[in-house]
Amino acid sequence: MNSESKHHESNDEIDLKELVITLWKGKWFIALIAIIMMILGLLYSTFIQTQTSTLSINALPSYKANAYNELNAQLAQLNKELTPFVSSEKSEERKALNLSSGFLLSKLMERLSSRENLLEIAKKINLIPKKKLNDEEWNEAIIGFIYDINILPPLSAEELAVNKSPNPRRYWEISSSNVKDSEAYTNLLNQSLAESNEFVRVTILNEIEKEIKLLQLLKNHEIENINTDINNLKARYEQVIEQRKAELIEQAQIARQLNIAKNTLEGKEFINVPNVISTSTENSSPLYFRGYEALESQLALLNERKNIEQFIPELVQLNDRKRVLENNQLEERLTQAINNSPLADKTLFQAANLDINKIKFVSKPNKWILLFLLGFLGIAIGAVFVLLKETLFSKKVL
Repeated sequence: MNSESKHHESNDEIDLKELVITLWKGKWFIALIAIIMMILGLLYSTFIQTQTSTLSINALPSYKANAYNELNAQLAQLNKELTPFVSSEKSEERKALNLSSGFLLSKLMERLSSRENLLEIAKKINLIPKKKLNDEEWNEAIIGFIYDINILPPLSAEELAVNKSPNPRRYWEISSSNVKDSEAYTNLLNQSLAESNEFVRVTILNEIEKEIKLLQLLKNHEIENINTDINNLKARYEQVIEQRKAELIEQAQIARQLNIAKNTLEGKEFINVPNVISTSTENSSPLYFRGYEALESQLALLNERKNIEQFIPELVQLNDRKRVLENNQLEERLTQAINNSPLADKTLFQAANLDINKIKFVSKPNKWILLFLLGFLGIAIGAVFVLLKETLFSKKVL
């Protein structure tokens, strides 16, 4: 019994030793198969395998957003001055343009979400090589890739509360699961973000300019209306004064014909108030009873008046309003505030916290794990092939 067991152990040792020797003899062949498998894996991961990319975009930090405080104050004043010129319904809807970090971020993502610039830039940089594609097929491939890109807003507080993911979406996120050329895709996002950033800057500047021009137009209309009111008041005053003069002349002539030089109305005094115009119909007694001396004296005073504006009380308020409109410096203050903000310089302006270097690429599967597994598989295939070859050779010899 003992001799049989020793004999089996001896045979096992011989078999294992022969197996190792056989594999060692075929080591270069096994290594070649492993290398070929790894090269195939490398080619696959480089030219065929797709990657998943993720780029998070969040709002500007407070210290950068504070650079717009002065401009926001002037924009609030602009809205305040525009409000009286619009109807009551629209005035309730008007809101001052406020360049907060949230507002800037939303404008940037609104531009990106339209995908207009993504499509244009993808075609310009030839994101998908044409190769054997005709123009229509290439265009459809570009459109398909661009619209496969996910542009997603951050999860709401309620969604975050129930989300069980280890990395919930707390910021805006641009992601794609079909990236074959990470360098070209990074270039696409980099140019698209730069274009969208400049688009937001120019759009805001145009909106401010539009508001300023609207204010100028409305103020010019208001000044024209004030000038019309002033001219109407002056014309009315001159018309009434001319009527008053004609009446005084007529009444003075009657007084002279009746030889009434002094006021004959006992207990009544003729009061000459320069800016108050009265007619004979306002009194129970005709004017000539005041005497031609008083009437001609008042007529002389009316003829000597040069600056009639002093005798029209309503002009004071109108001229004050006109002066306020003409001396308004809001446009200059807005221009200065814009120049003091990043909005004035395209190299300084940022609509969001943009850093293309934070883009993440993940291979499907991981490139290095794939190469390791294929290398191990190559060793196994090579070893099996070597053993089979050795077995077949041994049978032929027998």
